[in-house]
Amino acid sequence: MSKHTRNGFTLVELLVVIGIIAVLVAMLLPALSRARAQANSVKCMSNMRQLHTYTMLYANEYKNYALPANQDANWEQSDWYGVIARLYFKAVMVDKNGKDLKGAPAIAAIEKTGLAKMLECPSITMPPYNSAIGWNKTNQSETPVRWTYLYNVGFGRVDNNAGLTQDDIAAYGFKKRNTIPAGVLVLTDINPYLPNGRGAITYRFFSWEREINPLHSEWLTKGGYAGAPHGISSAPRTNVLLFDGSVKTIDLKQYNKVPNKYLIDSRDWARNPNHSNYKNVDMKTVLQLD
Repeated sequence: MSKHTRNGFTLVELLVVIGIIAVLVAMLLPALSRARAQANSVKCMSNMRQLHTYTMLYANEYKNYALPANQDANWEQSDWYGVIARLYFKAVMVDKNGKDLKGAPAIAAIEKTGLAKMLECPSITMPPYNSAIGWNKTNQSETPVRWTYLYNVGFGRVDNNAGLTQDDIAAYGFKKRNTIPAGVLVLTDINPYLPNGRGAITYRFFSWEREINPLHSEWLTKGGYAGAPHGISSAPRTNVLLFDGSVKTIDLKQYNKVPNKYLIDSRDWARNPNHSNYKNVDMKTVLQLD
């Protein structure tokens, strides 16, 4: 009686094995995707904590003043991230003739420092970037926005006071650290594309509630600056840095609630203690957003 040695799998057996592998892969992919998204969110939160450290270093060294949104009209050099780059990362922001760098050269100078990676949330894909120009270009919209975090204008700006009342200028003036409520919003994730088909974002800062709160009546037409790149599609979340240094992952719609909505626009929290919005909430309470 002859004996036959089996040298491999039958076609049926191979198909069964392939089917099992396919099922396992289908089961694992969502879990891997969630793990990657969670890791990206954690990295983003770590970025914000490190940036908070540098804002506090600035306050310690500059007579207790909070790091302003910008210090003069030279955008990249005088914006909050340019100040950090120059002071703490030794970014060279002048050319060989001593003139301030602007646009692409200024961005390139910051890109050479360790700060650049802190300014990038791995969960956010910015519009196409042309390094030769230094600007994003999408739907005819051009902007020097390169990185993925929005900073609160209320900590101070001097690049454009045209058309502002004296009261508004006071609200946007430089602030002492001890005058700022702990729950004031410092940083939030950016929205690369403005809602309602308005093109790529052209803003580096936020100042009004409509720019942060999706439930605001002007979110679609004039706001929509903040993004929500974390969480899942049915429950998007954003990371925020508060002035007390805490970093939270939240639903942006939380900013429809009091007192959150009064901790965005400096005309609410910094104008004066008798402001109608200010006096109706306890501004000393640290927000519980989760």
